[in-house]
Amino acid sequence: MNPLLLIFRQTVIVIYYPGGRVNVPFPERRRMENIEYPDNVVFREEPEGGILFNVDTGEMKLVENVAWGICDLIEKGKTRSQILKILTELYPDETDLEIDLDSFLEELVETRFLITSE
Repeated sequence: MNPLLLIFRQTVIVIYYPGGRVNVPFPERRRMENIEYPDNVVFREEPEGGILFNVDTGEMKLVENVAWGICDLIEKGKTRSQILKILTELYPDETDLEIDLDSFLEELVETRFLITSE
């Protein structure tokens, strides 16, 4: 089997293979600037972290560490940009903060614990 080399860049994956290469663009990420919990979701602090609770469905999501901090900032009305700025100040050596933040926010949107607007 011929080896492949994958290089992940900001907007594309570069795939090198014997005889050539191909650039595969990442799907466009939806920019989420204004974020908030819908009326049916409650964020509650607990000694070990926090809980997001959907009162309509009974679904819960436990959040700890940085995820707890992000949820707390959402509760306080912070925008995505403000949260990213705070995370960047707290973790200056982390290079994937924006990607990780957007992934977490997308997960919350997909599971209906968060609503967004641009």
